[in-house]
Amino acid sequence: MLFQIVFYIFVTIILLAIVIIYVKLIRPEKYLYDVLRAQGINGEPFVPLFGQLPEIRRYQQANTIIAFHEDLARKHGNIYLFSFGPLTRLVITEPDLLADIFSRTNVQNYIKPPFF
Repeated sequence: MLFQIVFYIFVTIILLAIVIIYVKLIRPEKYLYDVLRAQGINGEPFVPLFGQLPEIRRYQQANTIIAFHEDLARKHGNIYLFSFGPLTRLVITEPDLLADIFSRTNVQNYIKPPFF
């Protein structure tokens, strides 16, 4: 009887941890990924928790980490998505868009953290 209670508590804790990981880490990033993909932005497939870390590690071990981003830009264009661990990242390398993002007329759209 005691074994069953301990077992059910253990299973409950494991399931609760899985739900928390899903709600806090996976679901928001998947939503962001889906929204950006719906807008026509290409990228690497969404892989929960790990993302493209194994591929990034291979490039890093070969000491060609910049080649990783060059390959993605060649494959997906100047605007693409990739996952760095559990986080979805949008990369923009198109000069016209970067000029628009960094222009002084758009300063109010980009709020800097208080430590800057």
